[in-house]
Amino acid sequence: MSNFVNNRRINPQILLPFVALALLSACAGAAELSFEDLNIPSSQSTATEELPRIPMGSSAFRADDPAAVRLDSGRVQLIEFFAYWCSTCKAMAPTVHGLEDLYGDRMTFTYLDRDDPATQSLRSQLGYVYQPHFFLLGPEGSLLGQWRGYVEGETLQQAILQAIE
Repeated sequence: MSNFVNNRRINPQILLPFVALALLSACAGAAELSFEDLNIPSSQSTATEELPRIPMGSSAFRADDPAAVRLDSGRVQLIEFFAYWCSTCKAMAPTVHGLEDLYGDRMTFTYLDRDDPATQSLRSQLGYVYQPHFFLLGPEGSLLGQWRGYVEGETLQQAILQAIE
């Protein structure tokens, strides 16, 4: 590489940041791919029937009281850790609230502000990583699925339907 740099009269100090950026990009891509190895349900549908359309719910955040959360509530529940400043959380809010409009009579939807110190215990207990982070729990508190970052509404909907049926 030094011959190439010297023959082309490229200053190695100028080239170094570009090489570093390429390496960081490659590492970031590898980190994204490693999530495939986690126990996260796929967005691929095995059902032949069409899912009900998800209505667009409210885009307003609602932070529930973490002290009122029971993991073994006797109902299927979707717990979302969000942040008021998180753009992905803001983008997902209408979809998640639309799912609550569709299925809220058959399960519990809980929204927790990750910046609230009172959520620390639940974040540790569930294995929170970053926002938004969704946990789908069975009636006895078993983890049925979890998703981090942006999630297609249909992916959550399929998992919810499997859990409540």
